[in-house]
Amino acid sequence: MSDYMGIVEMMKFDDSVSLTRGPWWLWGIGIAIVNVVVSLILGIMNLAMDIGVVTDIVGLVFSVVFIWMSLGVWVGRLRNRGYTEPVEFALRIILFPWGLVECGFLAGEE
Repeated sequence: MSDYMGIVEMMKFDDSVSLTRGPWWLWGIGIAIVNVVVSLILGIMNLAMDIGVVTDIVGLVFSVVFIWMSLGVWVGRLRNRGYTEPVEFALRIILFPWGLVECGFLAGEE
């Protein structure tokens, strides 16, 4: 398998997904930037065309997609840290400050 791993592979929560700190930060920042851009575009569309219901539904769909992508990235990084059980993933993602420390700053397995 190549070093490059796309977001689609991460969103499948495959056991082979394992991210080091650098790619984890890049994917996280990239997802956040795209989320902000989409939110701004939908907000501008809502103000300009007054189609609140449509932009709300589209915004909800994009939010679910961004959350799913983020979870895939987090799970990939936590696998690199040595965790394999769903409870281990859930605890670190729910306890956000500690999950951020573990994923963003602590070394993974060799």
